[in-house]
Amino acid sequence: MLFLTVIFLLVFIVIAVFAYIIATLFVSYPGTVIPINFQIIVAIFIGWWAYKKKRSLLVPSIVALIMLYGMIYIGFQHPVHLPESMRIGGSEVLTWIVFLMGYGFIASILPVWTLLQPRDYINSHQLIVGLLFIYAGIMVAQPMMDAPAFKMSGNPIPWFPFLFITIACGAISGFHALVSSGTTSKQISSIKDSRFIGYGGMIGEATLAVAATIAVAAGFESTADWHAHYDNFELAKGFEPKLTAFVNGTAGFLSEIGITATITGSDGQTRSLAAIFIAVMVISFAATSLDTAVRIQRYIIGEIGDAIKIKAIANNRYLQSGLAVSFSMILVLSDGTGAGGFKLWPLFGSTNQLLGSLTLLVISVWLFKSGGKFLITLVPMIFITIITFIATYFNIVAYINDKNYLLLSIAFVIGVSQLWILFEGIKAFRTS
Repeated sequence: MLFLTVIFLLVFIVIAVFAYIIATLFVSYPGTVIPINFQIIVAIFIGWWAYKKKRSLLVPSIVALIMLYGMIYIGFQHPVHLPESMRIGGSEVLTWIVFLMGYGFIASILPVWTLLQPRDYINSHQLIVGLLFIYAGIMVAQPMMDAPAFKMSGNPIPWFPFLFITIACGAISGFHALVSSGTTSKQISSIKDSRFIGYGGMIGEATLAVAATIAVAAGFESTADWHAHYDNFELAKGFEPKLTAFVNGTAGFLSEIGITATITGSDGQTRSLAAIFIAVMVISFAATSLDTAVRIQRYIIGEIGDAIKIKAIANNRYLQSGLAVSFSMILVLSDGTGAGGFKLWPLFGSTNQLLGSLTLLVISVWLFKSGGKFLITLVPMIFITIITFIATYFNIVAYINDKNYLLLSIAFVIGVSQLWILFEGIKAFRTS
């Protein structure tokens, strides 16, 4: 139940925040709406072609990729804004969130081969091509670093341990553990494939991370622009400044290799094809995180229902997915703008790494009992547990000072969970 509670909290936050991020990008970059929805249709066809027709995926994959880029150009020419009559409470962002929650519900109850797996498959091709374009642009531009090498002053939080908490999708990540155990393990044909997928996935993500770092550190037109964006914590906090910096920075690199087309919309704003290209890439991966998170939450709610002996919850995937979406929707609507998930977002890093340490603990115990090389997972488990505990302590002190009792209570539960984890881990090793 401890494990399930931590997972539920983490995924609860992920669903709410990612739905808001995607909805905000749809509004900021309306040219992305057509290609993203087209991608869903193509994914369904790819799944049917592979599993029902048993046909080769080579030609459909190439055609799908070319068509996607064609749709990006069409979306660039024909941006989509929801009409006023369709906007819930007059908010376009809130309306998109409702649509996205509905999409997450449907994707989570369908067999994985019909939508989730082929959509991820298409995205992998898009990522490879996107990274090649970004790095080609970097090589041509050879940008100078606008960011200073160090900027230690003016930060309200210490770099240690939060450096290891802020970078929450690195080599140790609880959410990645959920995906690998909740969906990946059910799709591989051989255990031997897991090394390529797991290690290769981390190498791929690290490659994207380097490109993102270059974009937000060298993608500005001048050092003055960087300081205007990141000079203090108040300017830099929140996801929107960072997301804008990434999209604009990488779009600038694409312009160096000839992707320079721009268009002025009816709202008077000038948008670039390169920015829409990058925004589609960002939304595509945020959407795969969203539908995967809803599916994982469905599993978790089912296991909780089984643990507390409520068969209606344990055995009904429609109810499980409905509850997963409903809980997150309540959080989304808690501030009236759709950004309610950010109330709990400060807890994401420590919760994610707590789940990462839980995962490493389970693996370490299993390796120890089976005579495997358990130190390779036990050492990082001890490190990340200590880091998370220190970060949680700093958070609790900050929440007490700010009188933020919501975050304080949840952070306290996380801290108690960490102590419990250590106790259970020591107990498991001593009784093995």
